[in-house]
Amino acid sequence: MTHTFLYAAGISLVVLSACQGGQKPTTETQQDSIASTSPPVENEDSYYAAALPAASSPGRTIELSVKANGDAEMVTDYNNFSPEIVQMGSWVQQPEDRILLSLVTVGSGISKKDTLVFKKEGTTLVYEGTDMGTAGLKLTKAEKPAPKEKELTMWVNKKKGTCNTGAGAPQECYLIAYGKTAPTKESEWENFSSEITGFDYKPGKIYQLKVLRKPRQHPPQDVSMYTYELKEVISAK
Repeated sequence: MTHTFLYAAGISLVVLSACQGGQKPTTETQQDSIASTSPPVENEDSYYAAALPAASSPGRTIELSVKANGDAEMVTDYNNFSPEIVQMGSWVQQPEDRILLSLVTVGSGISKKDTLVFKKEGTTLVYEGTDMGTAGLKLTKAEKPAPKEKELTMWVNKKKGTCNTGAGAPQECYLIAYGKTAPTKESEWENFSSEITGFDYKPGKIYQLKVLRKPRQHPPQDVSMYTYELKEVISAK
């Protein structure tokens, strides 16, 4: 009886070992492979937008463009007389229909990237951060509109600077700034290589101008995508 029991137990152990040997645990590499085969959140160029309130302006519009090649661009327009805030960078897919954006603000001089996580819910991207106010941020997928005209108010310095346009030798250009008041520090002025049609500049005066910015239809390489037209000289002193 004892020998029969031991023999049966031995057979059971052999069978159990064979079953375990035929079903190996999933390795991290295999898990990554499984995750990579899940459908991407964005497999084509897409555009999302939202309109939000703003304390210092009539409101703000946030637009997000994500491309299938991994590029991303976020544009925030406060719908006032200042230019939009443009952030550019990349996006990567995250688990559970999420995307991670890594963006740098163009012209800010700050190289540190902002990271934002969105969760896709149907045709909406829901921001998972807490820095967009109590209402949060929900971007809705839409057709990307064509570039449009925008009125801007700018300051022009009493002297010109030097711009390197990438098309030959450096050349003189305006020093400009945006805001309610003119800068008090030289470092706060920025180079502006475009012409302002109708503006009769005279050195020695700080100008405040209202200009109309128009998008070019097919801008050549190394040329601004906008043209600028003088609408009003608000002050010159």
